[in-house]
Parts: sequence; structure tokens; C-alpha cells
Amino acid sequence: MNREETQKMKNFKVFITESKTISIGIIVTDGNVILGGKAPNLSTWDIPKGLPDPGETPADTAVREAHEEFGIHAPKSELKLLGTFKYRPEKDLTLFLWKPQVLPLIQDMRCYSEFEWYGKMLPEFINFKYISFKESNKYFNKSFIKILNQIKNDII
Repeated sequence: MNREETQKMKNFKVFITESKTISIGIIVTDGNVILGGKAPNLSTWDIPKGLPDPGETPADTAVREAHEEFGIHAPKSELKLLGTFKYRPEKDLTLFLWKPQVLPLIQDMRCYSEFEWYGKMLPEFINFKYISFKESNKYFNKSFIKILNQIKNDII
């Protein structure tokens, strides 16, 4: 690689770093279990999370995603910002914590958002479950487990 190509690669890496996506998520817990959802096209479970709409604050995004993806109403005033964490090479994850006095009932949860999968519209989540911290590595992806291990003391 010549000097010019080396400089182009350095510039490219800077561009990639600067264009990293930040997703906003919400951890719903009572300190013993975490609320997770199962997407129809993935083997792992996830928390409500997504990208902010134009003009939305991160807390607004967390509240909206909780409602759209799990059908739950997390009051913005009860959210605690946990921080922004490295999630994947192309994405960071800003997390909020919600510890309601009473956990939402699984049977009342419903996903209102859809995505297209091979020409078919599917709900983003098809199943919901409270997952113990002890069993979280069996359900959530490795990137999220790594973050959970960093923030466990803030959640419990």
C-alpha cells in the first residue's frame, strides 16, 4: 500500500468511527429479572431498543421503543440513564433503567411495530419473558451480556 492509499484508509476509518449509530434501549427490571423479547427471525432475545426519531431526546426514544415493541408504558420521570456503551463495531447502545414498583404483566404485552422479512410483514417481537440475571447469557446476545456485566451493580 502506498502513502496515498494509507492516508485514504486512515480517513476511511475516521469516517466509519464518526458515523457510528447509537441505539437507545431500556432495561426493565425489579433487580432480579430483566424483561426480554424474542424476535421472529433471531435466536437470541433482546430488550426494547431502537433509533431516535428526529427531534426526540434519548429518554423519549426509550419510552417510545418500550411502547412500540413491548406495549408497556414506562414513565419518562422514572427512567435512570445508565450511560452509552460499546455494543457492536458499527453501533453503540445508550441504556436507561426502569425499575417499576410492579413489573408489567407478560400477558398484557404486545408488539405494535413491524418489519419486512422476505416480502412479509412481521412483528418485531413475538414473545416476552422475564429472564433472571443468572440465565441471561442463555438468552441475550454476547454484546448485550458484556454490557450487563458492566452495569450489573447499577441494576440490582
